[in-house]
Formats: sequence, C-alpha cells, structure tokens
Amino acid sequence: RLESLDWLRASHARELVRSFPVDMLLPAEPAGCGGEPLSASAPLEGGEAVARADAAEGPRPDALGSLLVLRCLLRHGRCDAPRWISKGAAGLLVVGLSAASPSARSLAYEAVAALMAVLRNGPSFRERPHVVRLLRSLQDAITKPNLRVPSLWSVFVAHGLAILAQPHHPQYKALNNYILTRAFFDLSDVPMFFHCFHSGSSTPRDDRLWMLALLSHGLRAEEDARLCGGRHVLELLLGFSDSSLADPPARRACLAVLLRASGTADGASALLSKHGILAWLRMQLCASPLSSPLLELVALLAALVRSPPFASLAAATHAEAGRALCDAIAAARAV
Repeated sequence: RLESLDWLRASHARELVRSFPVDMLLPAEPAGCGGEPLSASAPLEGGEAVARADAAEGPRPDALGSLLVLRCLLRHGRCDAPRWISKGAAGLLVVGLSAASPSARSLAYEAVAALMAVLRNGPSFRERPHVVRLLRSLQDAITKPNLRVPSLWSVFVAHGLAILAQPHHPQYKALNNYILTRAFFDLSDVPMFFHCFHSGSSTPRDDRLWMLALLSHGLRAEEDARLCGGRHVLELLLGFSDSSLADPPARRACLAVLLRASGTADGASALLSKHGILAWLRMQLCASPLSSPLLELVALLAALVRSPPFASLAAATHAEAGRALCDAIAAARAV
C-alpha cells in the first residue's frame, strides 16, 4: 500500500502554502473561471522563493500535482496523520480550498474530508484533539458546497496545523485560546488580527510580526482585500509603520502586506482613494534617513501605478504619483 511522503519536503510544502496559485485552472476549464488555463508547457508558479531555492534540495512539486498525489495517497494508501501535519501536507490540502477553480477546490475538499476521517478513526496521537478542533472550526464555518474559502483563512489554518504540532511555538497558547473560544470561525473576519496586533502578551513584537507574515502570505484575492477593509487593517498598518513601535523588520513586513494588497483591485483602490497611500509614500521617500527600504517603497509605488484602479482616478492623483516618483529618484541619488 502507498504510504510514503518522502517526495514532499517540509520546506517545499511551506513554500507552496505561502505562494499557492489560487487562480490556477484545470485544463478543461475556461479562462473565465478565475485564472489562466494550465498547460504542460506552462507549469504552475511557485513563487520567487521557490525559484531561488537551492537546486541541491531536488525538484520541487507544483501545487496541482501535489494535490493530486496527496488525494491519491489518502484514497488508496495509508495516512500517518502526525507525519502529514509535520511535513505540511495537511496544510497544503487546506490551502487548496481557496483555489478559484471549482474542480481544484473539489479535489481539495475531497482530500481534506478523507484526512478528517483518518483523524477521527485512526490511531490517537498527542496533538489530535487540537488538530481536529481546528479543522472542525473551519468545517462548521463552511455554509455551502464547494465554497471558496478566503485565502487569509486557509493560510491561517495551514499555519495553525504546523503550530499545533509544536507545543513550544510562541503562538501555540494564543492559537488554542482563539480556537476554544469559538464554536466555529467567522470567515468574514480577519483571523486573530486584533489578538496579535494589539497583543497584551509578554512578546507583542513577535505577535505582530507573526500576524504580518500571515497577512502577507494570505492576502491573495479580492475577498481577502475586502476582509482587510472591513477590519481597517491597511489603515492600521500605515499608522503603525510610522510609529515608534515599528522597528525595521516590522516596517518591511508592513510594506510586504501593502504590496500584496496593491495586487488586488479592491486593495489598490482603497489604498489610492481612501487611505492616501501616495502622500504616505512621499513622506517615506522624503524622510532623512529613510525609515523604510527604498526598493520596497519603489515596488509598492510601481504596483499601485500599474493597478487597474489607478487609470480611472483623477488627474490630481496621477500628478501625486509623478511627484512620488520624483521623490524616489531623489532618494536613490542620495543613497
């Protein structure tokens, strides 16, 4: 019987979770379903971090291929649940629930259901009650068949599975408290945002950095940007990055989230029209010395200018973007 996960490295699974191509399509699906069709000559994107990885680690599986193999192992093989969690296979299945493709999503749902059956009926292990509670909280939040789960939530659950396998993890207690105080997850909210960002723990900086990393990995689609808008996440990040609480790693993490948001139409529109992002960028670029990395600031400006909402904005906004570009050039010359 099939049982080996040797083909999947934990580091590869983590990268696939971070850069899962949610807009992928299966070959038979039309492009209107939510992304570009797959072809044998155009493998799925795995993110820049995957492309830059050390070739000595061996070939890296793509997202769809991994889902197919994992589903096959669950259907015809023997599943060692603790190993699936520690290797990241379980988290990869959960992230598949955010795929735009109905067929890919259905594939992920089938695999997650099989994994939950293994957890219910298979051998017990120390972390099983916590893992089952986490997956059940997500399951009970799904209100219709083949629902597309927001990426913020699927990535949160995938990270949560990895944390529950490490009782020494700094977020282990906070995550368990969050799960136990809810009958099910509210998929219209941003998971654990206020618990971490306004943390009263003894390690508030680490809590904020963990949440910022979660946001930068999970903010992939329009629905994720809308969730952030409902909780005023982007405004809070703009204010936080200018505060004395934000050290250089925190500012870089904030910029990573803002860059992710600018890649969605809703996120870019909110940043440009509501949050004064261009004026904020000019303030960052004119600071002496620069409080944020110049390349990240320029990348954010370029992403906003390329975004579809930018073309429909007033001439004054275009002029502000031009002034921000001039400030970026001046800052580059001063470096």
